[in-house]
Parts: sequence; structure tokens; C-alpha cells
Amino acid sequence: MRDGEKRYVDTVDDRPPSGGIPSRTVSCDAERVSVIATATNTVTDAVTVGANPSGVAITPDGTRVYVINVLGNTVSVIATATNTVTTTIPVGSFPQGVAITPDGTHAYVTNNGGNTVSVIDTATSTVTTTIPVGVGPQGVAITPDRTRVYVTNFGGGSVSVIDTTTNTVTVTIPVGTGPQGVAITPNGARTYVANFGDDSVSVIAIAIDTAPTISGTPAEGVVGNPYTFAFTVTGTPTPTTSVTAGTLPPGLSLATDGTLTGTPTTAGTYPFTVTATNGIAPDATLNTSITVTGSECTGSWCGSGSSDSAHGSNMFGS
Repeated sequence: MRDGEKRYVDTVDDRPPSGGIPSRTVSCDAERVSVIATATNTVTDAVTVGANPSGVAITPDGTRVYVINVLGNTVSVIATATNTVTTTIPVGSFPQGVAITPDGTHAYVTNNGGNTVSVIDTATSTVTTTIPVGVGPQGVAITPDRTRVYVTNFGGGSVSVIDTTTNTVTVTIPVGTGPQGVAITPNGARTYVANFGDDSVSVIAIAIDTAPTISGTPAEGVVGNPYTFAFTVTGTPTPTTSVTAGTLPPGLSLATDGTLTGTPTTAGTYPFTVTATNGIAPDATLNTSITVTGSECTGSWCGSGSSDSAHGSNMFGS
């Protein structure tokens, strides 16, 4: 809930809530979750959950609370309207942390004993994917654009970065010793990781995804002369380029990085469209053209028709 009247936090292992903006306080004790009204700082309810409740996260709309049960290998889902458990979801071994995507569609649960992350579909309350990560995963945080999940691996001294589109680990980042807590800045630019083993905090710069752009006006080419031109292409991840309409001059080709190379063989004007794409909408398109002129003439045989005739008369006579 976002009304500020109540607040959910985890008080078993002194870690802050992993996801959402809490609006009640929940004290996890034995197999219960205590609900505290923040206006009066009094316990208003107690909800029975699984064994050794620990991590807790709230959906963005404030309707559900997800509680990690470490010894039960489950997640209890509490309806905030009634403060009752509506379902219990089996996950991996010794779950530790939980975070919910900003759109509320999925919950990511770290399983410390299984070196995995369980992905829960919040609409169906089922685990749809189990992702292998590093050794001893604990903390978990999700970028504001919900494209990536950052998982601290306590035993591996690293952070696994999960792509939420494919639910696979795209990179593993070395950090300090015994990383536990993890948080991402509201603008999604940095991740902060608390390293329990060496009393340090690692700061990870996040490359924010941006849609592609492409620009540039190709120079003219000359038949028989080597040609090179590079379009200016930007975007994160790095875009790839291709010709999506029209044709290039014969002898030229376009590389995926936006570079035109080759040796033109035929004069003419060739209109075409180049498209840059990187998976971030919208794709960038550029309508352009290349004009190829005839080959340059050099040497004593070049010149006008009259000059050529003159040359012929001088050399061969009449």
C-alpha cells in the first residue's frame, strides 16, 4: 500500500524490504507476520505464515505482501485488505530475498541453498522460471524500467545481472567479499552493493537502455575507386544496421556497425533506407542515396572527342 498508514518491513535479520514502497510494518517472528500501524506504532494484526519468515516485498498497488519463509522453502502471499494468506508458493532451497517488478507482474526470489532465483508470475501465483545464478544468492533488486534484476551472491563475491526479457544471466560482476544488500537508484543509473565480509560498498554503473539513432549523408562515389562511409549510430545496447529498402550501388555493402565499404562498379543514383535496431523501440530509419559517377580519365588518351580525333590524325595520318 502507498497510503502511508501502515508499513511492511523485515525485522528478523535487520534487512530492509526488497521491493515496492512499504506502507505497513510487518514484524516477522517464528511463523507470524505482525502488522504495525505507522500512525500509532502499534501492532494491529498478526498473520500466520511459513517457517522462519524473512524477506518481504509489497506489490506496487499495495494489495499483496510477499513473505519469504526461509525454512519452509516457500513464499506466503498476504492480501492487505484482509491480512490473510491467500496462497503459499513453493520456491527453491532456503529462500532469502524477494523483489517485485515495478509493474507488479513478477516476483524474483533468491534461493540461497540452491544457487537459483525463482520467478513468480503474480497473476497465477506460480513459479514460471528458475534461473541459475552465483553461489549463495541473497539480496535482489530490480531496475526502475524492469529490464534487469541484480542479485548478490554471498558465497561468490559477485552480482548476477538477469535480463527480464529472457530470464537469463547476461553478466556476472565481481564485487567485495560476502555481498548481501543491494539497492538501485531511482533513475536506474547505479547499483549499490553492501559487502558484509570486507565492510565496503561496491557501486555499479548501469548502462541505461536507449533507442537507436542513425544519421549521415553518404558522399558520392566513383566507379572503380574504393569507397568508405560510416553512418553515425547511437543507442544502448549497441544497434545493428541493415538496408531495409532500395539497393546499394553494385560493389558496395553495409556492415552491421553502419559502415559502407567496397568499390562501386556502375554509375548512377541509388536511393535506399538504412534501419538501426537494438531491441529498444522505436527502430531508427534513414532514407538516403549514393550517387556514383563514371570513372575518372587519366593519361594522354583522355580528353574531348575532337582531341581524340586529333590524336588519331597525328599518330596514324591520313
